[in-house]
Amino acid sequence: MIANLEELEDRLSQPSPADCALMQRLEGDILILGAGGKMGPSLARLARRAADNAARPRRIIAVSRFQSGSVARDLSARGVEVIACELLDPARIQRLPECLNIIYMAGRKFGSTGRPDLTWAMNVLLPARVAERFPQSRMVAFSTGNVYALREPAHGGAREDDPPVPVGEYAQSCLGRERVFEYHSQAAGLRCLLFRLNYAVDLRYGVLVDIARQVFAGQPVDLAVPAFNVIWQGDANSYALRSLELCASPPAILNVTGAETIAVRDAAEFFAARFGRQPRFQGSPGTLALLSDASRCHALLGPPQVDSAALMEMVAGWVQAGGPSQLDMFNHRPALEKYDGQPLPAEITKNERYAFIKPDAALFASQFKFSKQGRCGAEISEVMPPSLIAPEVDCPKGISVCSSPREPANLTANGLFTSLSEIGLPVHRKNDHDLASYPHCFIYIKR
Repeated sequence: MIANLEELEDRLSQPSPADCALMQRLEGDILILGAGGKMGPSLARLARRAADNAARPRRIIAVSRFQSGSVARDLSARGVEVIACELLDPARIQRLPECLNIIYMAGRKFGSTGRPDLTWAMNVLLPARVAERFPQSRMVAFSTGNVYALREPAHGGAREDDPPVPVGEYAQSCLGRERVFEYHSQAAGLRCLLFRLNYAVDLRYGVLVDIARQVFAGQPVDLAVPAFNVIWQGDANSYALRSLELCASPPAILNVTGAETIAVRDAAEFFAARFGRQPRFQGSPGTLALLSDASRCHALLGPPQVDSAALMEMVAGWVQAGGPSQLDMFNHRPALEKYDGQPLPAEITKNERYAFIKPDAALFASQFKFSKQGRCGAEISEVMPPSLIAPEVDCPKGISVCSSPREPANLTANGLFTSLSEIGLPVHRKNDHDLASYPHCFIYIKR
C-alpha cells in the first residue's frame, strides 16, 4: 500500500532490473522533450536512478517550459540536467545539445476547440523541427490509442497494424505527429518508435481513480463506455525508457497499456465492495470502447509489474485513505462550483470523440475548502498538511494542464473551461507544451 505522496513519487520512478540492465547496454545520453508534464518528471527521475544504478556516467536532460520552478529544482536536485525551452522557437531547438537518445513527450491535447491552430503547430509542426534537428538520434515519440477506431470489447483491442481512424482535431493531429516522424524515418533514416499509450494511472488521476471516487462519494457511474484498458504509470515509464532499444527505420509502433480489459461495471462493483458501498449506475450500457491490444509490448518488454488487480487495490487504498486527486489540491475553481452537477457545455465536446465523456456528462467540483497560502496568495486546499506548505512558497496561480481527453477528472483538472473563458472562468494556460501535463509542484517542502 502506498501511504503518502512522497512514497507515490518514489514508486513511480523506481527502476526495475530491466531498466538498470538497459542502462548498462545503452550508449549515449538521454534527452526528454516535454519533461515538465504529467509523466515527464517521474520518467526523468527513473532514467537518472537507473543510470546511477548501472554505474555508467551519462547525462539525463529534461527539456520543458518549466513554468513551475519547483519541478525544475526538484529534478536538478536529483541529478537531472534541466533546460527551460520554448519549443516552438526554432532557434531554441537548434541550441539544444546533441543527444543520441530522445524521448519525445511534447504536445498539446486540450484546447483544440479554442486554438486548433496551436494544437496542430505543437503536434505536427514541432515534431518536424525536432526530427530535422536530431536526424541521427533514436526517437521514442509519445502518441495515443485515440488514433484507433472504437471497438466492441468482445473483439479485443486494436493492434498496431490496424488502420488508424482518428476522430476530431486532437486525434487527427496526433496521427499527423506520427506521420511526420514516419516521413523523416522513411526519408532520412530516423530511428523512431511510436509509443501509443492509454491509459496511465498514478493514483491521483486516471479512469480507475475517477470510478473509485464516484463510488466512494455515492455518485452514479455511467455505463455508456463499457470497458477500458489501464497501466500503472511506473510501468509506462519503464516501457518508454526501454523502447529506446526498439527504435527502427521504418518506425516501430507499440501499443502500451495493461494486459486486461476492465469492464466499467466490474470496476465499480469492486470498489463498492472495498468501500462498503452500494454501487449506483446510470445510462444504458454502451457497446463500443477505445481499447488497445498491447501483446506486442508485453512480448518484447515483458508484462507490466503491476497488473490491473493490484492497481485496483492500490487505487482503492489511496481513495479510502483520503489520498488527494490533482483537482482537490490546487487551483480553486469557483466557477466550477457554480456549474457543479450541471451538464458539460456543448461547445466543449462538439466534433471531438472522448473515450469516457458523453456530451451530456455532468461536471463536478472539489468538495474541499481552499485558502490563500504563501507570499503569492496561491489558493491551496485543506487537503495539504500545513507542515508541507512553506510560507515563502511562490507557486504559479491558475496553471492549466494539457491532458488526454479521456477522464472527467482530468478534464476538470486540465482547465476544462479553457474554451469557455467567455463565461468568466479563471483559466490561464501555462503548460501547453507538456503532453498530458499536471502541476507536479504540489508539495512545497520547508527547507
